[in-house]
Amino acid sequence: MRACSFHEAVCVWGRAGDEPTSRAVLAHAEAAFAGLHGPLRMARPEPGQLTGAFDLILVDGEVEGEIVLDERDPRSPLDRGGGYGRLSRRLDRGCALQVAVTRLVVRGLLLRTAPGADEGSAQAEAQAVTELLVPCAPVRATAAYLTFQEHPERALVSRVAGESGGRFEALHEPALWGLRTVDDRVDDRAGAPQAVGTALFYRWLDRGYGTEPGAVLRGLIALRAHKTPPGSVRWVNEPDAFDVLGKSFAGSLFEGSKLEDLLLEFALSRAHFGPEAPGGVQASGASAALGDAPPVRVDWDVPWPATPRRLAPAYPLEPTGASYVVVHTAGAAPGARLRVEAAWEDHAKLRLGFMRIDKAGRELSRGRIANPPSAREAQMSIADLDQTERVVIVVTNAGDPSFHFDPDDVVFEPHSYGLIIAPE
Repeated sequence: MRACSFHEAVCVWGRAGDEPTSRAVLAHAEAAFAGLHGPLRMARPEPGQLTGAFDLILVDGEVEGEIVLDERDPRSPLDRGGGYGRLSRRLDRGCALQVAVTRLVVRGLLLRTAPGADEGSAQAEAQAVTELLVPCAPVRATAAYLTFQEHPERALVSRVAGESGGRFEALHEPALWGLRTVDDRVDDRAGAPQAVGTALFYRWLDRGYGTEPGAVLRGLIALRAHKTPPGSVRWVNEPDAFDVLGKSFAGSLFEGSKLEDLLLEFALSRAHFGPEAPGGVQASGASAALGDAPPVRVDWDVPWPATPRRLAPAYPLEPTGASYVVVHTAGAAPGARLRVEAAWEDHAKLRLGFMRIDKAGRELSRGRIANPPSAREAQMSIADLDQTERVVIVVTNAGDPSFHFDPDDVVFEPHSYGLIIAPE
C-alpha cells in the first residue's frame, strides 16, 4: 500500500490495515516539508530512487525511526545523497508520531547537505529543528534532556548505537535513530538519549545568536557541505559542525575569542537551564527559553571555606564537557575575596569561568579565569562579593591543545582537574 502527497514529494508505504496511520504520517510529513521550505527557509530532503519522492516506510519494531542513505548523487560536485525513512507503525498517532516523522524528514535533509555528518551531531540538530516545527517535541525529549543535564561531563557529541561509520560499502545500512526510544530512561552512553538531549546546545545557540528562529541551524546545515575525494571508502566529514562554529564565532564574543570561549559561554549559561537551576540561579536571556530543561548536575555545593579546600570533579571531563561547583558566601567577612586555583592533566585545554549570584537568584556578573592556551593551571581572586550570595564556578574541557576538536574521533579522552578554593 502506498500513499503519496499531491503537494510535496513524499510517499508513505505500508500494508493493509495501515491506512489510518499512513494518512497521519503523510499529513505530518507534508507539514514538516512546508515548515522547512516556508518559515525556516531550508531545503527539502533529496528524493530517493524508489519513487522519485522521499519515502517513509512503516515497519514493525521498537525503534521510533531510522534513516537510510539510498544512493549517492554522482552528478553533484559536493557530497549529496538521497534516502528514505523507516518508521515504527506501533507509535501512537498524535505527538509521538508527529515528532518521529518530522525528525526523519529533517534527517533526510541532512543526508542531502552533509551525508557524512557524524550521527550524534546530526540527531541533535534534527531534534533542534524539529522543536521549531512541533510544539510538543520538547515534552517528548524530557528524558533525553534529563540524561544530558545529569551528565554535563560528557561530550556534546554522542556515539550513537547502530552508526554505520560512514563507509560507502554500507550505503544501504540504516543510520539508526537509536536502539531505544528517546523516552526510555535507561542511561545509555552510546544511545539516542544523550544525542537528542544535546539539542539543548543547538537551541541555546539559535536562541542567543540567531537573527530569527532557525537562523543558526540553517547556517550550520548550509555551511557543512562536504567534498569526498573520488576513490575514498569513507565520507569526509569536513567541515563538521564544530568547524563551522569555530569559524563563525571567531572574534564574535570578544576580540580574539575562539570556539573554546563559546563552549565556556554555553557551560555558564547551562547553569541557568530549568526552573530549579543550581544554586538558585534565575534563567535569563536565551536560557529563559530553555526553562523546560532539567537543572544541570553540580559536583560540589559547599559553604564558604574557612581554610583552603581542595575539590575534584565526580567524573573526568570529555572534550566539550563541563563541571560545576557552587560556593556560598554566607560567613564571609565584609570585603572578602574568593581565591580560585585550578590545575589539570597534560593534553587537556581546560577553561574556567564564574558567575556571581545574588539572594534573588539574579546573575550579577560573569567572567573568565584567563590562562595561556597551553597552560595546565589557572588562578584568580573573585572580588565584590558583598552583594553576592553564591559563586558558581564552571570548568569546561575544550579538547587537546594540539588539535582541533573533531566529533569523528574514535575516543573522546577525558581529563580531570584539581580545584582549590580559599578565602582572602
